[in-house]
Amino acid sequence: MLTHGHEDHIGALPYLLRQTSVPVYGTRLTLAFVADRLREHGLLEQARLTSFKPRDRFEIGPFGIEPIRVTHSIADGIGLAIDTPAGTIVHTGDFRLDPRPIDGETPDYSRFTELGERGVLALCSDSTNVDRPGHTPSESEVGPALAPRFAAAQGRIILATFASHIHRIQQVLDLAARYGRKAALLGMSMMEKNVRIASELGYLRVPEGLLEPLEAVAALPASRQLIVSTGSQGEPNSALALMAVGEHKDVQIERGDVVIISARVIPGHERTVGSVINALFRLGAEVLYEDNAFVHVSGHASQEDLKQMLNLTRPRYFIPVHGEYRHLLGHARLAASVGLPPERVFLVEDGQGVVYVKESEEMLAELKAAVSQALAERDPAQPFDREVVGALVKSAVRRFIQQRFQRKPIVLPIVLEVPGAARG
Repeated sequence: MLTHGHEDHIGALPYLLRQTSVPVYGTRLTLAFVADRLREHGLLEQARLTSFKPRDRFEIGPFGIEPIRVTHSIADGIGLAIDTPAGTIVHTGDFRLDPRPIDGETPDYSRFTELGERGVLALCSDSTNVDRPGHTPSESEVGPALAPRFAAAQGRIILATFASHIHRIQQVLDLAARYGRKAALLGMSMMEKNVRIASELGYLRVPEGLLEPLEAVAALPASRQLIVSTGSQGEPNSALALMAVGEHKDVQIERGDVVIISARVIPGHERTVGSVINALFRLGAEVLYEDNAFVHVSGHASQEDLKQMLNLTRPRYFIPVHGEYRHLLGHARLAASVGLPPERVFLVEDGQGVVYVKESEEMLAELKAAVSQALAERDPAQPFDREVVGALVKSAVRRFIQQRFQRKPIVLPIVLEVPGAARG
């Protein structure tokens, strides 16, 4: 079940489908990107790809699945409402709440509200931008912010962004047409493929006669050139990185070029992106990026958007997902700020799990017995205080889980002292 077509969500499919034959579900654009990857690997013919639209409810085994429209930094993104025998689980997917998206497809606020009124057992929500206060700006603000840059540029414009960011590419191509530039696409074939796929499906509208081969664009005066490139993360062999070190076979950076890095630096790429920016400045380019100009908005919800999702769905339980531990913890605290009790928030990292009590009573009874046995077998000479009890419980639970599930859990015992209870 694919929520959107970013490479970190679909890139492993060719390797997975070599090992097992499973159906793959997604929206039209997502599955078109998937089909292109599978075709490269010779796997498309045997793949079972099933397309759906938002609000198209269908069933898989005991589960009822309903895709729900959300907005993200790629078109055709969805969240999921999953009806289970225990209740409804809502998974947001990667999302932001954009009130003015480029394609006019706003998040389905009303459906999230209806689900909240009906009753949501658990919400799993994107935590990536939990550190950012306020609301994430609309994608529709980027084009007007870039317009003065296009109007003022006397030389060539080179703009780097993600090849899958169809709405960003749409705005950039529209600006090129408005200011009399021709555009060339550059970078590891992904940019050209994604633009072609999105155009064929109607997600991208390329102005007539705007796109030209690089050789044709390079023959024009610099003031009429736009190059849309990959390499916004400083990837070593990307088009922008090769330009920065003077090793691109077709494009050499010249004084007067305006280079716009229209993307957020993904954590871990700071050093490589910084090196590319420094090299471009040394070559005489004017470089605009997130730290010195408004050239990008995030595809992820900020704090007020995350609170809104919690308030729309009103879940009984909350599981923050998609982020490092600090993001999950921050999202858990944010949930507490809108009234969710701590005991209903599960901070779960990859490799951990959630125990559903109604279906795990036998296992929990065994765990309780293991803890009781550990307490009964303690050394009577030891002091019987909270610290000792906590250590015994922690050790017993860890040992039980390791033996039963081959897992190494993080155990946080909470010991409550009952007034008047007998000790020892």
